Amino acid sequence: MTQEKSIHTITVFSGSADHLHPDYVEAAAELGRLLARRGVRLGYGGGRAGLRLSLINI
Repeated sequence: MTQEKSIHTITVFSGSADHLHPDYVEAAAELGRLLARRGVRLGYGGGRAGLRLSLINI
């Protein structure tokens, strides 16, 4: 029997620069939505700018 492992927390390193290509911003936002739907906690380096803001702003 195979036991499934689940992820409870994930750490994401991302850029804090502004004026990024919209595709990167949307990808970060989608990752944030996916993690939230699955109940995965997010650890990140702080700050509310660039891709970090897109990731946490769900």
